[in-house]
Amino acid sequence: MVIAFPFKKLYNLNEKKMKKLAITELLKYRKDSEYKQKKFVQQLKSNELETSRSSGGHYWIRSLSAVRNTFVNSDCTFIKSKIDDILIAYETTTQSQTKQMYDRNLQVLYNYEDANFDELKPSVDVKFLEKEPKRVSLEIEGFHIKVNINELFEFKEDNIKKLGAICFVSKLDGYSESELGMFSEVLYKYLNENYSTEYNVDPKFVWALDVFSQNAINYQMLEKNEVNSILEPTLNNLKSMIK
Repeated sequence: MVIAFPFKKLYNLNEKKMKKLAITELLKYRKDSEYKQKKFVQQLKSNELETSRSSGGHYWIRSLSAVRNTFVNSDCTFIKSKIDDILIAYETTTQSQTKQMYDRNLQVLYNYEDANFDELKPSVDVKFLEKEPKRVSLEIEGFHIKVNINELFEFKEDNIKKLGAICFVSKLDGYSESELGMFSEVLYKYLNENYSTEYNVDPKFVWALDVFSQNAINYQMLEKNEVNSILEPTLNNLKSMIK
């Protein structure tokens, strides 16, 4: 497992408020052909983005929720219980696509049957905080970026109040390190902008975990250039296409 501050807001990219962008949309944009990138820009400017660029969170909700509960409670029974639930549901459906979805969620869950998330948490006592609203976003370079955040936790080291967080993501073929780094970077910038007066946001514990590949990236890895940051180059490219 693979274990900078907010950019200046240069200008408003559109007189109308643009649609909030999901990180998955930015990652797809990076891989698109120039034709598709131009189409995406036109849709963005007219607030008519296709819903097909969604994160697919509901597809993985069964496995993601169980992994999340296991992380918070340090208890793998959530995984085992969810496996039993899915196996029952699998036997009662005749839809091949639904069975395939169950199969893929099971694949994730089997990988976490004996999960130990200690490496993703500080060694001191951790207090999990009230969850953020589902639709939080952060303005970066004039774009409103949706923030993926599943758990916030506070802890103390050397009598300093610190804050950590994690987001759980999944994609069939897995995310690359730099792609996971974008999730972690946006999350860190959001926390730094909104919580830094009360906490020292610890980059070692701002994680993005791909539950399908089991890779995890924290923001400190980007600070140390162990993982390439692709957020700013992606937004700069998108901005140049909008001009």
